[in-house]
Amino acid sequence: MVRAEELVQKYSELLAQTASKNTAASYMADLKKFVAYKDLATVKEIAEITEKDIEDYIQLLTKEGKAYSSIARVTASLKKFFEYCVESGIMPKNPAGKVEAPQVKRKLPATLTTEQVVRLLEAPDDRTDKGIRDRAMLEIMYACGARVSEMTSLAVSDVSMKNETVSLFSSGKRRTVPLGRAAMDALTRYMKEARPRIANAEKTDVLFLNAHGEPLTRQGFWKIIKKYIGESGIRGDVTAQTLRHCFALHLLENGADAGSVSEMLGYSSIAPTRIYTDIIDSRIKKVYKEAHPRA
Repeated sequence: MVRAEELVQKYSELLAQTASKNTAASYMADLKKFVAYKDLATVKEIAEITEKDIEDYIQLLTKEGKAYSSIARVTASLKKFFEYCVESGIMPKNPAGKVEAPQVKRKLPATLTTEQVVRLLEAPDDRTDKGIRDRAMLEIMYACGARVSEMTSLAVSDVSMKNETVSLFSSGKRRTVPLGRAAMDALTRYMKEARPRIANAEKTDVLFLNAHGEPLTRQGFWKIIKKYIGESGIRGDVTAQTLRHCFALHLLENGADAGSVSEMLGYSSIAPTRIYTDIIDSRIKKVYKEAHPRA
């Protein structure tokens, strides 16, 4: 009688050749837990596994509170293993073939209200060069939904004062996004007043510089945002990407179409913007439950 561990070992050797090291390790860990759960000792016992056996196991993991992403990976692991069993002639069909992984719940990003955004944008002290710079950075990030990496690499030559646009570059693609009046005013003041006074500013084309005339780093940018979040009294899970999220959400809330918002964010489809419509939907449901007398 061929033992189950022998089959699992052969499958492990195949995975090592066809999958990445991390994927192979994860799949094998999932498979060994399932084998132990069903107490499978022989290949014959493996061949007798049914679709219900796998569904019961998935339900058990759900009841135990396992993360949706982990359960989805377990489902994929078992599908792959039993596919191997079919190809090896051990069983006629894949019992995991029709088993669906639970839908992974996406964590909605933290966003701010328009009032909170205004407090954040107005937090820098524009009586100082640093404050003028910081105001311009925050205004631009909110005005065009720029990523932090795009902000730190933004060049003076990427800005068109005449057209009131900024050119952003990410993942090998460049896009041009319009800037609103508030962002243009803040940027104009920074470029005319504060930036020329920064040491060595004339030696680089990078737009936003630190006090030593060097390009701001991602860490430095986040420290600046974090500082003004605290000064604005804003609480919650706010990150360096929050203004980018607010840019997209507030546009959609005010009637912008998802295609245009996706294009300005630098996406090739509208799929990534669905997370913002999810936020809007959740807010509508909350209002309904709180306000409707028969909700």
